[in-house]
Amino acid sequence: MRKTIYSKQNELVAEAIKKMRERAGVTSRELSRRLGKGHSFISNCEQGQRRVDLSEFYWICDACGEAAKDRAFELMESFSKLK
Repeated sequence: MRKTIYSKQNELVAEAIKKMRERAGVTSRELSRRLGKGHSFISNCEQGQRRVDLSEFYWICDACGEAAKDRAFELMESFSKLK
């Protein structure tokens, strides 16, 4: 198994985070602040430089006003199309 940070799945997660942030109308710095993280946290996630675990994905969704269950389902659907 290869490292997940270099996977297409990680790229899809990064894209999903960026789309949610943009729909929420906030900057990456503002979203990082909402999460109590350093100013570059979201930027690194969106650029695929940082792997996001499931708990962090949930918190990011919540901070963007998105339903984590729905976003996770969409990601799983996208993952299954990669096979």
